[in-house]
Amino acid sequence: MRAPIPRRPGYHFAMELHTKTFRLRVERDAATATLENVLAVVRRGGLGLHSLTMAPGRHGVDVHLRVQAGEPEPLQLCRVRLCNVIGIVKIRELTSDVRQEPGHGPGGHAGATRSDCNVGYAPTAVAARA
Repeated sequence: MRAPIPRRPGYHFAMELHTKTFRLRVERDAATATLENVLAVVRRGGLGLHSLTMAPGRHGVDVHLRVQAGEPEPLQLCRVRLCNVIGIVKIRELTSDVRQEPGHGPGGHAGATRSDCNVGYAPTAVAARA
């Protein structure tokens, strides 16, 4: 009989996991390459990928990403790093899973926080002519 696999130091069986759900809007032309970069950010951050769903949206591809970690700091760092990924047009952090709320589809706004990260080109100011 084999010995049981030893647990990592600091790991408890009943450890509470912190979870965040992000809704990303990804450019339609480079959705696959962008999602590869998103998954690389999650992997490098040592986060657990709980779910990843994609659906075509009006202005690109809508992606729901749910990640977990043992502490909240890696989740915050993941959000900051996702803001720097090329191909992500918009990031919204959800307080609850929109897909489980009655009356809201994958594109709904229920549960969204105000900490949006609009990644894109800033509009240029046009001087008014007299």
